[in-house]
Amino acid sequence: MKDAALALIAAFIIASAAPAQERTAGSTLDTQMTWSALSSKISTVDSKAQGISTRVDQIAICGNKGKVCAPAASGKDAHGCIEASVAAVNHMLACNR
Repeated sequence: MKDAALALIAAFIIASAAPAQERTAGSTLDTQMTWSALSSKISTVDSKAQGISTRVDQIAICGNKGKVCAPAASGKDAHGCIEASVAAVNHMLACNR
């Protein structure tokens, strides 16, 4: 009787281990796909942050010169700065259009 109980317990343990292994293998693939997507989003955000940092650096350079940053404006200098004027501010407020 004792041997039958031990055999039943051993069979239960073995049977319950197989689905657990399948769940683990499946979730590993899902986790890898999730990390891959997250890594891609982080790279996108990083490149956008670098672009913003570059623009802020341009604005600081122009501000130190007493000028306005307008990289798309005509008459800009090497750093994308133009003389501060009402037209320059209107150009800047129009988002360089």
